[in-house]
Amino acid sequence: MDPDNTDIASGESQYNFIYNKLVKSPDDINGMIAYALYKREKIQFIQDFVSQHSRQPSDGELRSFHISSNTEARLNAYSVQAGVIAREFLEISLAAKVSEIEGQWREEYRQGMIGSDLKDLKGFGRGVVQGVVSSWIFSFSVALVLLGAVIIRVGPNDVFNEIVRMIRSEPGRDELPSQPAKEPQKRIP
Repeated sequence: MDPDNTDIASGESQYNFIYNKLVKSPDDINGMIAYALYKREKIQFIQDFVSQHSRQPSDGELRSFHISSNTEARLNAYSVQAGVIAREFLEISLAAKVSEIEGQWREEYRQGMIGSDLKDLKGFGRGVVQGVVSSWIFSFSVALVLLGAVIIRVGPNDVFNEIVRMIRSEPGRDELPSQPAKEPQKRIP
């Protein structure tokens, strides 16, 4: 005797009504889970019976199972168990979906941060170039001011001669041995 078809095999139509008692509409998921619980219990009853008696249960023995499983209390118990299972399944599914969405958001956030970091890096490189150029301009300006101050203080001819001497790598005035020091030239206004 096939445990899934015991209701039909017995030939008594009262056993087929449990599906209609548990499942109220074609989209009644809770009722379908309740019916699956009933079927699981029925299969377990038959398997236990076979292991204890080494034979399939008779129609009368199955009838006692059907009578006990068709009580209002038992049908309500199937529905309550089905509700718990459906709720747990929903919670697990939602938790998995929430984790998936959080992972996507984190990844999108990281990608956005990396993208903005790259944009900032492009702006940073531009800023570095601007900083280097402005430093060179400032240094050149300071050098010109200092050169102007030296030219005014020493005189343009002495500065020009000193620059030429430095380029030719000739010893300077201070480096020449045994030459008497010259008196500074007086300027006439």
